[in-house]
Amino acid sequence: MDHRLAQAVLIGVVALCMVTAGCVSFNITMPSSGPTNPNLSPVNATPGVTATLTASPIPSPIPTTGPVFSKSQLSQHFEDIVFGNSGTVLKRWEKPVIKVGIAGDYTGEDIDTLNNFIMQFNNVSATAKITPVYESEDQELTIRYVPPSYFRAVDESSTNLISRSPDGRINFVDQTNNLTWSPKNTVYLDSEITGDRREYWLLRGLLFDLGFQGTAGNPDSFFYYAPVTTNLTDMDWAAINMMYSRKFSAGDDLNSVRSILL
Repeated sequence: MDHRLAQAVLIGVVALCMVTAGCVSFNITMPSSGPTNPNLSPVNATPGVTATLTASPIPSPIPTTGPVFSKSQLSQHFEDIVFGNSGTVLKRWEKPVIKVGIAGDYTGEDIDTLNNFIMQFNNVSATAKITPVYESEDQELTIRYVPPSYFRAVDESSTNLISRSPDGRINFVDQTNNLTWSPKNTVYLDSEITGDRREYWLLRGLLFDLGFQGTAGNPDSFFYYAPVTTNLTDMDWAAINMMYSRKFSAGDDLNSVRSILL
């Protein structure tokens, strides 16, 4: 069998193997004579040596699945985490670009946590985009880490919310400064909180300021009333997508939102 015939056989067998995906490997003995064209030689080919070729099996199609929640479940979840038990109107940012800063006793991990969330938020929001975090407190929305002693002087009547744990420890304070020419929001966080609790309350404080001021009854949700996870579920992200869609506007009351959700 000359070299060209061996090549033809090899190509035919490889093609058959790829189509049927039934063979795994086979051996071909190269001819001892050199190539017909002396100017062309096989790379790393040694006369009389057996070359083993392995054909990878054709992968099976990856199954795709849709949402594992219904429209009515998403609507109820949205209502729960946006309005909660006492909310009367939808509160969201209407600016197309939200500048976020961080100040105080923060860490590099805090910045990474925020920027990772921001990247995902910007992917699902149609009406507002958040900038990468500025290491500055002179922004429209600032996350500021403070020592626990700071909270002793906080005037509760001047805040949007003081979030407390069952033991009375303050997790975060959300406050708006209306004395500047442009109102600025600040989320104050306990700088001594560490680990998953630190990550959770950082994101929870930010999401509260973005308008998610209620809680969820689903224990898998990030917004569950007894915090257990730092991860947002698909339904959490779907609710964020809905909040910052063009369906709603800041100031919409619960009845008007319900009529759109139906």
